[in-house]
Amino acid sequence: MNELRTMGFIALLLGACDDGGSSGGPTPGDMAGSGDGFLVDQGPGGSTGDLGQRADVSVDPPDVVAPCQCDRELTCDAAGECVEASPCERDLQCELGRICEARTCKAACADDAACSANPVENRCVNGRCAQCGDDADCFGGATCALETLTCEEPEVCVDSRECSPPRRCGVRASRCEDPPNCGLPEQACGAGFECQPDGRCTPLRECLENDNCGPGLVCGAARPRLCQPCLEDGECASGQTCVQGTCTEPAICMGDEMCVGNRTCVAGECTPPVCAPDADEVNDTRETATRLDGGGVFGATSCDQDQDWYALAVPPGHVVSVAVTLQALDGDLRLTAYDDADLELASSGDSPAVDVVVLGPFPTGRDVFFRIAQAGVPTSLSYGVDVSLVLAEAGACPDDGVDRSVGDDTIEAATQLRAQGAPAIEATIEGRICPMDDDWSCVSVGMGEELNIVGEVYEGDAVIRVVLTSANGSTVAETQWQSGGPSAPLVRSQRGSYCVQLSTVSGQGAYRMIVQTLARAVTEFCRAAPLLELPDGAHGEVVGSLSEDDLFVSSCGGNAAPSGDAAHRVNVDGPRLLVARAFGEPGGTLGDPVLSLRRLCTSSDSEIACSDDRPDRQFPSLSEPSPAELRVPIGAAQEVVLLVDGNGPGVRPNYRLEVELLPLAASPVNERCRTARDIALVDGVAELRVNLDRATDDEHGGCFTDGPDAAYRLHLEGRSRVVVQLDADFAASAYLTRDCAGRVNVACGAGFESGLLDAGDYFLVVEGVGAQGRGRVTAQVAVSAAGLPSQNETCATAIRLDAAGGSLDGDTTLAVNDYDLSDGNVCTDFNSHSGDLVYALAVRDGGRYFIEARPEGGWDLSLYILRACENLVASCVIGQDGALTERVEFDAVEDTDYFVVVDGASGEAGRFTLSFGSR
Repeated sequence: MNELRTMGFIALLLGACDDGGSSGGPTPGDMAGSGDGFLVDQGPGGSTGDLGQRADVSVDPPDVVAPCQCDRELTCDAAGECVEASPCERDLQCELGRICEARTCKAACADDAACSANPVENRCVNGRCAQCGDDADCFGGATCALETLTCEEPEVCVDSRECSPPRRCGVRASRCEDPPNCGLPEQACGAGFECQPDGRCTPLRECLENDNCGPGLVCGAARPRLCQPCLEDGECASGQTCVQGTCTEPAICMGDEMCVGNRTCVAGECTPPVCAPDADEVNDTRETATRLDGGGVFGATSCDQDQDWYALAVPPGHVVSVAVTLQALDGDLRLTAYDDADLELASSGDSPAVDVVVLGPFPTGRDVFFRIAQAGVPTSLSYGVDVSLVLAEAGACPDDGVDRSVGDDTIEAATQLRAQGAPAIEATIEGRICPMDDDWSCVSVGMGEELNIVGEVYEGDAVIRVVLTSANGSTVAETQWQSGGPSAPLVRSQRGSYCVQLSTVSGQGAYRMIVQTLARAVTEFCRAAPLLELPDGAHGEVVGSLSEDDLFVSSCGGNAAPSGDAAHRVNVDGPRLLVARAFGEPGGTLGDPVLSLRRLCTSSDSEIACSDDRPDRQFPSLSEPSPAELRVPIGAAQEVVLLVDGNGPGVRPNYRLEVELLPLAASPVNERCRTARDIALVDGVAELRVNLDRATDDEHGGCFTDGPDAAYRLHLEGRSRVVVQLDADFAASAYLTRDCAGRVNVACGAGFESGLLDAGDYFLVVEGVGAQGRGRVTAQVAVSAAGLPSQNETCATAIRLDAAGGSLDGDTTLAVNDYDLSDGNVCTDFNSHSGDLVYALAVRDGGRYFIEARPEGGWDLSLYILRACENLVASCVIGQDGALTERVEFDAVEDTDYFVVVDGASGEAGRFTLSFGSR
């Protein structure tokens, strides 16, 4: 009986545990009886031993769990619970609302938001994240394959978003193509690069020899071995010299090894290799830029001094990322982005192999232009371009140049800024920070040095956690960066190796980090810099003397001979025009002061502006060495530093520093000729008022150093003369032109009286002289109608001179500018943008003749002799534009007529006396 009870219990357990792919247990028909009784097969034919019959045996089963019935295709476990299959093979083996993926049951998505973390499969289709549910979910010409819910590539692509990642759209063939794979012999990496597992070539993290570095750099001896500037000639290749940290070619080479990069020695001169033109060889200017239809990849060649320009229409709400990758370290490229008004939007950093700019999003669509140009000695360079367009709404965060090349996401992959024993550095690193993306940099600090690290977020909403660690990974300092100006510096004065980890607390954006290893004398000097007091909040003055130690180098002077320094902090309380002047004090020896404005005292890279003179207001082509004047717009409240230096300061370098903080005006709306304001004349007169505080240097046609400008449109009803007078407390100028793009002026100066001008539209551009030309300018414009023109305005109507000689009077005041020479011409060397009069002189072969023109009142007369009037430079016999009275002598080589032209420079005109004869 005990044996029967045991057999029955085993049968019950087997029935309860067998799901058999059915509902999970025995059906009611599998058992009979009630209570504790159940039927047991007693033997063959249903016998029990010798009885040969079925018996209803009543037993007391042990404690067992009743078998379960499960919905869908769930499994009944040993505890009688319906559970999901593990591993699963189909969705029915998972609970309702869950799916089987990768043989594991997981929650189904409810909407697209649940799939947003996946950049590719970001659509929720039937509970699972997929790339698409229909063609509308695929970009451009790509279509949705409903069997796999993936986007299939079109035969012809215009944007990489039509291709299956990581494939990209090849611009040249308009076909989706695989990314480069350096694992293939035909795509092996060049010198200075190493092949990564993902098939990319990236610059070597540590160099082995100079050939692993970019042109002009050397492989340092300290560990880790890093590419760095040279310190002495011996570090460079044979025959090269170390000039300001760069290995430089000799003037005469004896072999290829003396040349930089891939340049070779040809006939004693280092020469670029022959450059094979690419498909876009005509895109050397902004006007001939190659138009890109969308994101994609292509290869190109940079030849010598040529620039390569590309144009792209960026849709509203999109971020565009452009990466330029060198195929070999034979040169250096710079990538710069401009808007359709030629305003610089962004520029790539100093990356050895990959240059990246990221722009947008823009609220409205706009054209963006990209310029790729060589930096350093000209050569021939092959490069690849990868253009990406993404919707900002998608939360995309484009990589920076480091992430696109070697990467810096871990301490093992950290960017090594300086090895132990290497020269001191001031490195400015610009990058982009994204969620889940750390950026690491490491630096070595030597004995007697101090490490200074300052950073800021200059684009986006990122809040960045900054952790400074020692070589063993322990945290030694921590801070945060965000938008709103530079942070307080992280400082370490203990010798050793340190690493900086940047990670996001929130948001994303672009940052700028300055890492310096400084002599303690510099940091102590800057810490001791006094705050310049402004008693009324707007004006301050201080006198002092330069220090004995020459600690700083300014970008604009003070470097030719040792010169001490002085530093003063200035607290700018908001948007202001900062005006600073440094004078050499009477009785002292500082006759030529230098003034530099910095955001950080210790950082030359943080220099905002520099000046070592002040242009003369009446004669802007001349400058006075004292005072040195700065006029700089400061857009937000911050502390800045003024450094006073000097050129040959002498033994008593005493100075006086004046500072003004003036209200800062908005940028003028008429900065470009295409947005020029119309001049409304009342009785032929108009007064123009403009503030150039925040203006940019957009137009480039002035007769002095270009500076901030504003443009006006002037309409002349008839032949007229235009007089412009300027009033400003700094050097300002104006010029009049028919075409801003043509850069040909009809008048120019710190005020001018034009020659006679034809009726029509003109542009008047008012500008400050040089970068410091900022502030308020008042321009008085007077237009007077002219009388009848002179008879002899052209060669066809020239007045014939008596061959025997004589003199006559003339007046170019009413003359039109018929014959125009540009600055730097080989005839007179200076422009003749004024009205002109023409005279004909019959000459004889072998005769010697003289022509003299004396201006009345000292205006700038120009005199030149022509064989013919169609091509002025080619036809010029002789010309002169030097002193007030112009005189030329020449020998005739044939019997013919020569044409004598009396002209003027930069719109000047007036009466004159012309003398002529033969000898």
